[in-house]
Amino acid sequence: MWLFNRQGISGQSFYIALFKLIGTVPFSVAFYLYRPIAQDSYLLQFLFVAIFVFDLIYTIGIYRKCKHNGISLKQF
Repeated sequence: MWLFNRQGISGQSFYIALFKLIGTVPFSVAFYLYRPIAQDSYLLQFLFVAIFVFDLIYTIGIYRKCKHNGISLKQF
């Protein structure tokens, strides 16, 4: 957990995490709604949900780290 072991967020960005999360959602929903693939594979369904959850956790973690370090999100 690189985010939690480091003091700062150098090399990381809230907006990169946010847009990664936003980019993951439409593909996950599209593959989930495409029944022939998603319906037969519980692994794919699990992966779609897991990737979304981990992206969400990472985005929230970056946001909290920015607030804790006093970094304004408007400066990016």
